Amino acid sequence: MSPAEIQPITILAVPFHGQSHLNQLLHFSLILSSRNLSVHFAAISSSIHQVQLRLHGWPSTSLGNIHFHELALPPPAPLPPSSPPHLSHALRLFDTPLLLLPSLSSLLHSLSLSSRRLILLHDTFMSVAAPEAASLPNAESYSFQCVSAFQALFELQPNIRPKTRANPIVAAHFDDWVPKPILERVKRLEHERPVEAGIIANSCRPLEGEFLDLLAEEYGPKKVFAVSPLHLIGPRVAVVSEKRHECLVWLDKQSVASVVYLSFGSTTTMAGVQIEQLALGLRRSGQRFIWVIREADEGAFGSEVDSRTGGLPAGFEEEMEGFGMIMKGWAPQVDILAHPSTAAFVSHCGWNSVMESLSFGVPIIAWPMQIDQPRNAMVLTEYLKVGVIVREWDRRREVVPAARVEEVVRMVVVEEEGKEMRERAKKIGEEMQRAVAEGGSSMADLNAFVDHITR
Repeated sequence: MSPAEIQPITILAVPFHGQSHLNQLLHFSLILSSRNLSVHFAAISSSIHQVQLRLHGWPSTSLGNIHFHELALPPPAPLPPSSPPHLSHALRLFDTPLLLLPSLSSLLHSLSLSSRRLILLHDTFMSVAAPEAASLPNAESYSFQCVSAFQALFELQPNIRPKTRANPIVAAHFDDWVPKPILERVKRLEHERPVEAGIIANSCRPLEGEFLDLLAEEYGPKKVFAVSPLHLIGPRVAVVSEKRHECLVWLDKQSVASVVYLSFGSTTTMAGVQIEQLALGLRRSGQRFIWVIREADEGAFGSEVDSRTGGLPAGFEEEMEGFGMIMKGWAPQVDILAHPSTAAFVSHCGWNSVMESLSFGVPIIAWPMQIDQPRNAMVLTEYLKVGVIVREWDRRREVVPAARVEEVVRMVVVEEEGKEMRERAKKIGEEMQRAVAEGGSSMADLNAFVDHITR
């Protein structure tokens, strides 16, 4: 290969294949490619298909510098007969990183030969590729963390004490809510995690400044770059010629800060009896709403309960028509949360949802279900004080009654008791938007990361 054909720098982005992980690393990759950096995005074929559907709206300056690679996924070994059927897809999801290693290794070596410097940018769960990068003379690796800084820190230091607190923050352990077969795989992937050149944190200083500082102390000489909220960088809204989603047209007709948005992510399904109580509580609250009810995507952490939208009370949809909207598929969540009519978000507290909500100053009614969500809810309600918990974690197997739903919705949206919470959320939203503006802390870290890898 002639010197003219050698790229000065090449970035290889390797996502984990859960939807929330995929979206964030894709967005970050597109931001980097818009800086005239050559980015190669490598994933299994189903993930490549998903991400290519999400490219609409990005300028040609971004798309011209990003290249997609389908990684060969060999057939997985049979799961043990004792494996719970409802976890089968999730178990295979966490087996995927090691299965992809031969294909990743080949791609790393190929890109290394055509680059002066090769940057491996991998999801935390794809760190199995980092030792391969370390074996190359011109490569270095960076971990892209989709979780909060608090969650990342908790894995290193279970009792977290910010300098502003007299007592440490103590949160529940994974063992309390992650199915054992999943937990074993997560720990195995964490065991594979090597020392890397740096960390890309999906967070920002207005939300987690103290935790980011503590994380930087834990990682020592390795750099920590806090570059979010990513959804505020790059194109967000659809082109003008496209028809707006019906829920946004409906929101246009509502009063400012009058609508409750409810969504519980793509990896959990709510039991029918809980759907019924939630519906009754919404009705009693007297607040308009947009409620996304969907079956969990295959590959979620699973539920042994066959939970359907049939839990809605008879006639509820007809009764609420015009007063609320029930959506049984995809919803434009960022646009809903950005809309001035949206007053509060009833959320499972997935970290991306938390970032999106608070970036627009929308307080959160926290209903955590699994994985890092209880810890995210703790940060929201006990540390930032921009949300209220629907139920304590040790009562998570109990059905939340309609009366409690009514109570928390009214408190956060209209009652005096929630006024300070609403004001704090609004202030944090303004600070988060300043963070990604020119001169803001997240934009400074993004610029610093680009400068660092192109040094």
